[in-house]
Amino acid sequence: DQRKGIDVLGFYYQTTLSDAAKLHGTFYEGDLDILNGAGVSLAISGNERTEWGFNVDGQYGGLGIFLQYVDEEAASLPRTGIEVEAGYDWVLGDRGDPKALFTVVQPVVRYSRLDNSFVAPPGFVAPSVVWDWTKIDAGVRVTILQNTDLTVEYAFHDIEASQQIDHDEFLTTLRLRFP
Repeated sequence: DQRKGIDVLGFYYQTTLSDAAKLHGTFYEGDLDILNGAGVSLAISGNERTEWGFNVDGQYGGLGIFLQYVDEEAASLPRTGIEVEAGYDWVLGDRGDPKALFTVVQPVVRYSRLDNSFVAPPGFVAPSVVWDWTKIDAGVRVTILQNTDLTVEYAFHDIEASQQIDHDEFLTTLRLRFP
């Protein structure tokens, strides 16, 4: 019944970073141009990009778990990322009844971490490229009507930068689906 099981996906990509490309809205001309910055470059070497990782997606009744790990190296600049999410579907009414109110409540919590194993030199145009950060999201989605959901969440950010950055955020999304 699709209410219990586990899916595992592994992936590997290898590509060449572009020297030039038409990027609308910026004077940068490609992947390597961005990493080189505006006169002050990151310590790049070569033009290869590799990425590998895996996803695990599990479901048991109303409980859903998702895990993703990614290991990337672009022009010899390594970084890793991980995300873990857990949520639960509380079914309170008939999902098939288009007039039923508040049929599902779905609380969720998510942990994300990005670790860059390189540093930016002073004067690099985008120091945020090298920030390590941790984010914890907590939220809930409520099905108001069959094709109308409201999601409310709060994100706690811990950004490791040269100066304190307060970037916690409250988000609300109203989703309307038209069959």
